Amino acid sequence: MAVEKGGATAVRTTAPVGSATSAPQPTTKPSATAKPTSKPLSPQPPRVVQRTPARGEELAPTEAIVLRFDQAMDESSVDKAFAIEPEAPGKLIWDDAQTVRFVPQDAGFTRDSTYRISVDTSARSANDLPWPSRWRSFSRRWATYR
Repeated sequence: MAVEKGGATAVRTTAPVGSATSAPQPTTKPSATAKPTSKPLSPQPPRVVQRTPARGEELAPTEAIVLRFDQAMDESSVDKAFAIEPEAPGKLIWDDAQTVRFVPQDAGFTRDSTYRISVDTSARSANDLPWPSRWRSFSRRWATYR
């Protein structure tokens, strides 16, 4: 169909339904959603999911180090598996079954120093799941303020 406007002719076309210019059609049928399994996943070994100080943070000499695990832990096994280098006077305090903090005593950590904490493979969850041997231990370094 031709339409004249100001001396120019414009051609308007319409495509028949089902031609290449119509809306795209799905090429495959949607598949059914998988049914959930009736068997629960096996329990997973414990791991540290949060820590203070975080990577790259410095710690004030009197601030606590906090470790949060993804599940309840056997406190006595974590207490034995926990280490700090160089040694610093302090104590481990459990806030709940998943959160432990190392609170420095007296003047705290030495200023402008680097420390390393670790939890070795003897740590176990409250459900007696072992620390994953592939990780050997959890270990982090941090520095104190100057």
